[in-house]
Amino acid sequence: MIDTHSHILPYMDDGPMTIQEAVQMAEAAWKEGIRSIIATPHHADGKHINEREKICFAVAEINNHLSRLNLDIQVVPGQEIRMNRDLLTDLKSGNLVMLNEGNYILLELPHDSIPSYTHEMIHELRLLHLEPIIAHPERNLEIIKSPAKFSELIELGAIGQVTTQSLSGHYGKKAKETALYLCKSNLIHLIATDAHDLRYRPPFIQQALHLISGKVGPDFTKMLLQNAEFVLNHGPVIKREPELKRRWYLPFR
Repeated sequence: MIDTHSHILPYMDDGPMTIQEAVQMAEAAWKEGIRSIIATPHHADGKHINEREKICFAVAEINNHLSRLNLDIQVVPGQEIRMNRDLLTDLKSGNLVMLNEGNYILLELPHDSIPSYTHEMIHELRLLHLEPIIAHPERNLEIIKSPAKFSELIELGAIGQVTTQSLSGHYGKKAKETALYLCKSNLIHLIATDAHDLRYRPPFIQQALHLISGKVGPDFTKMLLQNAEFVLNHGPVIKREPELKRRWYLPFR
């Protein structure tokens, strides 16, 4: 299995603080069946600036440690980039890192809204032959209130990625129910751990896969896992026709 979203690199953001902690995260991921991890430190989120050279150096360092331990798992470079107006300028400067240096770009929306320029940004990225992946849409308050707004982004060509801990209930009932609704509506194409540490946000995936298989179906789960391989190897992801349920109701609303 491939984890397409992980904050495994040490001393980069709010992930592990030491290389030893990062190695322990890799060991935990291996026990979950993960064999490749795309490292996606935060970038341009108002707190962290992690550009290409810094990320590539950290990836090489952790891979050296894993190799010495004979741990059969690889880490490859990427970024989790906050949606911002200067994104295209940053892209032209060469500071952004696509997932495993391919054509997939991992984007993070603000917690409480979808910026007004998001539609245009997705359109522009697509014109550049890049594939924008929206990380954890189920945790965005505007999407929770109106999933149809996320459907608009998918129709523009964006890719949806759900977080395992949302499905386990770590982020509360709203995020869990929204995650399942987006999956059932064919608005999700990837699942990833968004791991930060071993205690609070570990690299666990099996529980979430079991839940999706039971609630959505094993074929959907298989598609999520296949798509992670396609992202890692720069292939086209599988997409199903979006089918929003007529009624969007959550008991907590």
